[in-house]
Amino acid sequence: MPLFPMTTDRRRDNIPQDEKYIPTSRPQPKNPPASIQIKNRRKRYLELHPEYFSPALELADPLLYDRLIRRFQTASEREAEGRLKGHSGTLEADLERAEAKMEALANPDPDSLLTYSRGPNGEILAEDADEIPSSKTRARALP
Repeated sequence: MPLFPMTTDRRRDNIPQDEKYIPTSRPQPKNPPASIQIKNRRKRYLELHPEYFSPALELADPLLYDRLIRRFQTASEREAEGRLKGHSGTLEADLERAEAKMEALANPDPDSLLTYSRGPNGEILAEDADEIPSSKTRARALP
């Protein structure tokens, strides 16, 4: 058990109340990498502009819609959206997306944020440019 002194320090009692507690400043958080800042800005824009989530956008750019919106929807949200579009609307969106993926795979754009490649089972996979490892050592370090 710790031993506490029974006497009080008179010098400590003479210190004015406002000087007894001086809060220490917290270290400022470091700025996240530019890629994280960009993703945060995109997420914030989507939160501020809910009209961006309209189903009409899906046909304007099916790959971007798939990458930025569809993958974050819950199953119930996707199901409700499918009911609104109907069977023909869902089929149209799926065909547009498949054709856009085939086009992106056949003609890769070096300036695009996303790249597409074939998976081991023939599926078309999208990758962010910052998700692609820059060297073999970085690729081996990935989980």
